[in-house]
Amino acid sequence: MDEKNTVRAVAIDYKAVLRGPGHAHEGIAELLRWLDERDVAWVLLTNDPMDAKSALAAASLPEPAVHLCRDDIPDKANRGNGAWLEAVAERLDLRMNQLILIGTFCETRIELSLARDDA
Repeated sequence: MDEKNTVRAVAIDYKAVLRGPGHAHEGIAELLRWLDERDVAWVLLTNDPMDAKSALAAASLPEPAVHLCRDDIPDKANRGNGAWLEAVAERLDLRMNQLILIGTFCETRIELSLARDDA
């Protein structure tokens, strides 16, 4: 296996992990378990600082390898911006091509609807 080109981490937007306090989205626990079994780290991305360990524990989910919030990102770029993946790669000492991003980067269904109307 070519380690330089193998995915080693998955960065996941918190809205794709938690559907509310103490509640994970369906299938997320299985995904995180699957990643762990393959020695692939997962990273939690949030806008605001939060006690990720407690929030995830309340939903019976494991702690991420890294938790980043907007305060950790240069120029406080919006989630989904390349600066977030650069920060993840730096923290985990990985190359950018070793990362996958799972996101929900529209803030609300209304914004998503408006974005579709504008297309």
